[in-house]
Amino acid sequence: MSQAVSFSVFLKPWRNMPLPELARFIHVLGVTGVELPIRPGFQVEPEHLVRDLPEAIRIFASHGLAITSVATEPTPAAITACGELNLPLIRVMAGISQAGYIASTARLRSEYELLNELRRLASKNQVFRSFIGMGYHDCIVPPVIQRNVLE
Repeated sequence: MSQAVSFSVFLKPWRNMPLPELARFIHVLGVTGVELPIRPGFQVEPEHLVRDLPEAIRIFASHGLAITSVATEPTPAAITACGELNLPLIRVMAGISQAGYIASTARLRSEYELLNELRRLASKNQVFRSFIGMGYHDCIVPPVIQRNVLE
């Protein structure tokens, strides 16, 4: 069974266009989605992500468009906001440092391997119900204390 192909466009070339105008412009192109850059100087900036990203989703949706992914640094705020807003894809740009391409690639690969290891470890976590403050405890109360509490 094949899936329908959909197209989205990266909005970087239109960084100075206000979101409502941009949504109208992109809608005319006939695509179904956009990749929204979240960077300084763009329509949604990292410092205002929590406030501006839901508004951007609303503006694009009003023109029949979906934000299919965002291009940003994978900060805790960005990951949390995208998760809460059901944006499943964060595209991370690989920055090339002054050390050069090979050194930058090695650094990024090591970060990626670390993230994968953290993801593997986190998948072992188990969620248990906490009984703290509910009167349940796993400690021995000396009889002297019990007697003073119960009398």
